[in-house]
Amino acid sequence: MDDTGRKITKIAREVSRFTVQMMKEEGIGVLRMRE
Repeated sequence: MDDTGRKITKIAREVSRFTVQMMKEEGIGVLRMRE
């Protein structure tokens, strides 16, 4: 794997981690609003 591929993989991992974090926070917010 060349350098570009490695960078893309790293960015993709960070993006997916960020998305999961956002979804978790949104999910918590929705649960709180329902109560």
